[in-house]
Amino acid sequence: MPQPDLVIFDCDGVLVDSEIIAARVDAELLTLAGYEISAEEISESYAGLTFKDIMLRVEEKSRIPFQASLIDREEQLVDRKLRSDVRAIDGAREAVAAVTVPRCVCSNSRSERIEFMLEKVHLLPFFTDRIFSAMETPTAKTKPAPDVFLFAAEKLNANPANTFVIEDSVHGVHGA
Repeated sequence: MPQPDLVIFDCDGVLVDSEIIAARVDAELLTLAGYEISAEEISESYAGLTFKDIMLRVEEKSRIPFQASLIDREEQLVDRKLRSDVRAIDGAREAVAAVTVPRCVCSNSRSERIEFMLEKVHLLPFFTDRIFSAMETPTAKTKPAPDVFLFAAEKLNANPANTFVIEDSVHGVHGA
């Protein structure tokens, strides 16, 4: 098999343990807003989605209208928790260092969040100028849309058919 043109890493759940941290915050906010749900249920059903997408799906399912201000509140709370609690996934550093072809990060998280998490766990130097946020692509479509992967491949002159993606969520795998 020929070498891939590019290896794309998801961030949340692949490089850092941010998904469970966010799931705890998300579950607490949704429960306080009238929809009781656990962090485990969030992780099982909605891993890889933005809080806005989670909120919209729960709203549709439950018929409970949520205030849009929950999105900003969630961003603030999750950022605060991540700054203090995020850790690298076991083996992530070794896996990234072993990649000898061009590599990047593609995530539904904001690039600012990705950068501060990777800096905290000392992985940022592996991805200098190679961080792509789905929300910051021309279409702003988040996973499961493939747009962030295609955008990264285009920017890094890689053939999407010869690109390898490392994902941990159904939504991310579907997009890849």
